[in-house]
Amino acid sequence: MRISKQMDAFVQRLVKHVRQQHDQSLKAIDAVCDRFVPHGELQERYFHWLNFAPSGNFGTLMQEIYEAMEPFTGELIVVTLKN
Repeated sequence: MRISKQMDAFVQRLVKHVRQQHDQSLKAIDAVCDRFVPHGELQERYFHWLNFAPSGNFGTLMQEIYEAMEPFTGELIVVTLKN
């Protein structure tokens, strides 16, 4: 009986730990999704492209975007802009 109770307590602690890890993973995934899809919209539809050129160097920004574009693939493209 004593071993059974100890085993039950161990299983409960293990389940609690796994749930906490799962919740942390889901929060991390949600944070990444919020970066790419803010307020349920794709980032390029939510933020204006001028937000990404605070220095006023629009020519370089447009060149980077143009080089990264592949319009006929039908896939989402992630462009990392340099400051």
